[in-house]
Amino acid sequence: MFLSHNVSIEVYNTCIQLIGYEVNDCPEVQEMFSVFDKTLNQYTNKAMWYDAKNKILTLPRSMDITWLANKFNVVPNFHTSWDPYDAGLQINLKYQPRNETQLKAIKFILGKDEYADTARFTQLGVNLNTGAGKTFVTIFSSAYLGMRSIMITSSTGWIEQWKDRILEYTDTKPSEIYIITGRTSIAMILNGMVDISKIKYFLASHQTIHAYATENGKSEDWTKITELFKKLRVGLKIYDEAHLLFDDIWKTDFYTNTRKTLYLTATPARSDRGEDAVYQETFRCMPKIDLFNEETDPHTRYVSVLFNSHPTPGQQRWCTNRYGFDRNKYCSFITTKQGKDYLFKIVTILMEIIISTNSKTLIYIGTNAAIKIVYDYIVANYPYMSNNIGIYTSIEKNKFIKEQQLDKMIILSTTKSCGAAIDIKGLKMTVVLAEPFKSKVLARQSLGRTRDSDTTYMEFVDIGFDACKGCYESKKSIFEKYATSVEETYFSKFVWDDDNRKYIIDDSVLEENYQSALQTKNERESRMR
Repeated sequence: MFLSHNVSIEVYNTCIQLIGYEVNDCPEVQEMFSVFDKTLNQYTNKAMWYDAKNKILTLPRSMDITWLANKFNVVPNFHTSWDPYDAGLQINLKYQPRNETQLKAIKFILGKDEYADTARFTQLGVNLNTGAGKTFVTIFSSAYLGMRSIMITSSTGWIEQWKDRILEYTDTKPSEIYIITGRTSIAMILNGMVDISKIKYFLASHQTIHAYATENGKSEDWTKITELFKKLRVGLKIYDEAHLLFDDIWKTDFYTNTRKTLYLTATPARSDRGEDAVYQETFRCMPKIDLFNEETDPHTRYVSVLFNSHPTPGQQRWCTNRYGFDRNKYCSFITTKQGKDYLFKIVTILMEIIISTNSKTLIYIGTNAAIKIVYDYIVANYPYMSNNIGIYTSIEKNKFIKEQQLDKMIILSTTKSCGAAIDIKGLKMTVVLAEPFKSKVLARQSLGRTRDSDTTYMEFVDIGFDACKGCYESKKSIFEKYATSVEETYFSKFVWDDDNRKYIIDDSVLEENYQSALQTKNERESRMR
């Protein structure tokens, strides 16, 4: 590449800066870190930040630096300094790794034995299967390193889980953990009202960090995050569920020069195809460990149950928007219109399965309104179960009440509320009832909600909608890899009517199942009376 001006490549721990860069000096790199925004009908920056005044283009640290250097025909300047941090903190561990998988992950993070080469890297990806113990591995490694750490979560609700695990796994005192929540807690740090030397772990959410970097909810000033992190004196920065809130991750990285950063996730990818392309480029050269064993790790069987709600052409069109299939409208259709007859029959059969097997069950339903309809139906038809049905959504703001819902035998939720990083003890079955999605990332996450062996993941697929069938087909490869078995069954089937020379719908299978469940229900209630 020939340029009429000089561009230097400055490499820091969590970002790269092109100094002297002018717009379109390298269209390829700009395209690499851009995503088409359907709403704005234009490309927007993703994992890229341009300072037009100073002519500085900031890029991810773990992109392909060799490719970048060749593009500009310059030798990168690697900076070996980082934000000040305190080392040698005394953090004693209460437990040792429980298996070889955890031990290997710890060695990878610490750069020990067969993973000695990772010691020189400032960014590491830890991709452990759900339930494999990435929280323990991370806390163990942080204690061994003796660095003050900050855990950044994608939800404020997960902060307490991290605090509880730190207290459980180490001798850290509650007073040695500082939760950053809101501007007041940040102001106390900046004004010297917090004795940093006595803190071993900081816990914060992306929402808190983003809010602090945003002036009056409008303009962003991420240089404030640089000032904050220098005050924290953390050596280790940890992102939990690092595939979520990607925008906040790369912005935080661009304005912090932490000694070491860990990116924790069981699903190192993004659901959106365009964003995933940028995500993969962002972390292309970052060492990652993925210790999933296809022979021993799967513990949940996958069952797909196909049915047909028989939507009319008009109803199919109604369940769309300008961008295609509308999941919210579909939820409305399946719970309030013609589809509810099929849904309620399915719920009746499902309830009989749950009751007869005494299985703690998480049921995904696409909207809060649809959840309320299903909840009301269950309570009306199974009143003796009313105290054992919980609703876990964003509507409930009381944290204590919300967490109590996870102790119920039946939990109604959405994939957004309960799709990742939620630990539900004793869960035996996960059911996707009325929330079609095609994300492979979400598929693996939701499959991992059940932790015990001999558990079931059941998905009801409305083949009356091509979009629902497409969602189902797109995820098959995930279940084939991560489930113990993949089974498919039908609640209804097509039958050839020879007299009229056409296919007709025979719902006898669904009807027979429903009548059988109904009879069982009536017999049980008769005995109870």
